Amino acid sequence: MERLTCSVMTYAWGKVGSDSQVAQLAQNNNKNLEIDQQEPYAELWMGAHANGPSVVNSSQLSLNEWIEKHPECLGNSKIREKFGSRLPYLLKVLSVNKALSIQAHPDKLLAEKLHAARPDIYKDSNHKPELALALTPFEALCGFRPIEQIRKSISAVPELRTLIGAESADRFVELSEDGAATDDCRQALKECYTSLMKVDQGRVGQQLKRLLQRLQQSGVLNSGVTDSEAMLIQRLNTNFPGDRGSFSVFFFNYFLLQPGEALFLGPNEPHAYLSGDCIECMASSDNVVRAGLTPKYIDVDTLVEMLTYRTGQTELLKPTGSESDPYIQHYTPPVEEFTVAKIEVPGSINADYSLSSECSVSILLVASGRGVATCNSSSDNSRTLSTEPLYPGTVLLLSADSHVTLRPTPPDTLLMFRAHCNIH
Repeated sequence: MERLTCSVMTYAWGKVGSDSQVAQLAQNNNKNLEIDQQEPYAELWMGAHANGPSVVNSSQLSLNEWIEKHPECLGNSKIREKFGSRLPYLLKVLSVNKALSIQAHPDKLLAEKLHAARPDIYKDSNHKPELALALTPFEALCGFRPIEQIRKSISAVPELRTLIGAESADRFVELSEDGAATDDCRQALKECYTSLMKVDQGRVGQQLKRLLQRLQQSGVLNSGVTDSEAMLIQRLNTNFPGDRGSFSVFFFNYFLLQPGEALFLGPNEPHAYLSGDCIECMASSDNVVRAGLTPKYIDVDTLVEMLTYRTGQTELLKPTGSESDPYIQHYTPPVEEFTVAKIEVPGSINADYSLSSECSVSILLVASGRGVATCNSSSDNSRTLSTEPLYPGTVLLLSADSHVTLRPTPPDTLLMFRAHCNIH
């Protein structure tokens, strides 16, 4: 059991100063960190990715270096054969103040090609499936909406139709008439979204201004735009004036996740986080292909080609409980690199709580509450007992097959999140 000091990312979209949950957790995690009340604190990284590796407090080694010296921590031979001598996942906390970019993450094959061709932009060759688990009410756009909803918007919103072009718009409307997601219909959707993403920026600004003026003068009645769409477009335009990403509201599913609800985002699926705080876990990669709502590098050609153009209401990732443990919920995505457990242990239990022993290395984050963790570890010739105080911002690395008990401090409930490999 090792305590970690973790990296903080100050991206422009993050919540500012102490309003950021990332800032609050990071300051507890690193007592030397001083919070600048004018600075955005966007992400807390817990892992071994080269762009922001955690540091093992006991040795002051980066987590990468520590794992190299202790490869047995990773787990059994099956896990090490699959992932080698590296931590295959990255755990994060996000505090989102304004929209992240319209983006998607490449699959493994595309990631390798992008990294080989442009290593200065795509800095690793790994894919990046990810899970977002809400800590607070959390807004996101994710995946293409049901065909009939997209068809309705393209038919009813003249500004959108103008940017797409009459020929592409008419083709999609005709092919989507029965609501079936045929290959031809998906290709027509691709043509529409590609046209929007590539149309001249001057025309985008002109049509977005026209749409906003129309909504302001006449309201949403008979506008082809719903109340929620209008409010979101106005908000996105405030943060990113004239950006074509505002029109993605007509293409993507909107979610308002409540605490404990989660989304799984597979490769090549479009999404954008809008506001709120969440736990995020992903394969260990920082590959992002962006196409709007961002000051960062935009790669429209790659994004529009890589998307799946699957349509329909994206399903939430439902947690599963345990008959033997009422305090844990498992969020298990269809990937081998990671799974996440949400653990809530009430202070009223007045007893030790035993974490399950996992066959892979895991990272444990304390989000709220206080207590003590005790690890009983053994080697060939000895047995050692180590303890660590628990408080918000505590991050512990637990080697494979660790035996750890937790004792919450009454009356606090210990709220924790644990990531480990999804291989047994």
